[in-house]
Amino acid sequence: DDIGEMPSLEEFLAMDEAEEQKVIRRERHQIKQAAKEVVRVKTLDSEGRATGVGRRKSAIAKVWLTSITDLQATPTFSVNKRHPVDYFHALEHRMETVLPFTCTGTTGHFDVEASVTGGGHSAQAGAIRLAIARALQNYEPSLRPALKSDKLLTRDWRKVERKKPGQPKARKKFQWVKR
Repeated sequence: DDIGEMPSLEEFLAMDEAEEQKVIRRERHQIKQAAKEVVRVKTLDSEGRATGVGRRKSAIAKVWLTSITDLQATPTFSVNKRHPVDYFHALEHRMETVLPFTCTGTTGHFDVEASVTGGGHSAQAGAIRLAIARALQNYEPSLRPALKSDKLLTRDWRKVERKKPGQPKARKKFQWVKR
């Protein structure tokens, strides 16, 4: 039986009260779902670039993606106006920054300009990864399911826990002495 199909008047009058309530709840649910559905559109700035902001621990990254029209041209990737190999010495951090491109199959289709502040190298790589994923989603909304399935659009909210008074660290306690 089709969920979207409305019962006829005779069927509606023949229903008992429990069935009527089910039909009414189903209609309300469909109306809510239709209102909740978000239509995503391509959003670019005045220069035709897709932008994204990413955060991880205390690092904040802003990314601008520019589509390469000529596929023969080599794409550029800069982090704070430096090449990623010069900026990130660890291979894991460089791999993490390009993960959104490899998951969506858009490697080499964009020029990337990233500006990142705060945090260490690991946090900055995570912030750039999230910013690139958000910028890709802004440039091409059809890439959202691929990015979402690989959990690239999820912000990692873990931060350093504060030190508490009367303790040497956030969770560590001083050694207990009986007397």
